[in-house]
Amino acid sequence: MHGPPASSVMVKRSARLGRFLAGLSVFFLASPVLAYGQGLPGDRLALVGLLWLLASGWLWLYWRNMPTGRLFWDGEQWHWSGGRLELAQPLQTVAIQYDFQQSLWVLVRPQRGARFGLWIDADARRMEQWRALRRALVAASGGQVASADTL
Repeated sequence: MHGPPASSVMVKRSARLGRFLAGLSVFFLASPVLAYGQGLPGDRLALVGLLWLLASGWLWLYWRNMPTGRLFWDGEQWHWSGGRLELAQPLQTVAIQYDFQQSLWVLVRPQRGARFGLWIDADARRMEQWRALRRALVAASGGQVASADTL
């Protein structure tokens, strides 16, 4: 039996994840709105509003600073190139953390340095490429979804 063929995918900031995080921010907007409705004193209401604003800003920065580049499998090793995380050596491990069929949360551990996560969305125009990438990821992880502590 042989491994999956070489495959490659451009990793961009995920629009799906961006919409999810924006929805989460709107959901948590209920806190200051409810605090206002409960008649919370102005200083405490300002604190609740400030906490919501900080949390929403953090979510936006998290999404904005997600790694972008190219993840590719050469048939034997995983590689990453692009963005601020240009890595010259093959990656130590790449494993699926969560699989949503059209999106994947993948944990990447380079040979040196800290591990990082990639949120990868399927491109409807390149579904064959997406299927090849998923096959390679599943084969690399032995068909298992990795836990963060095993990477």
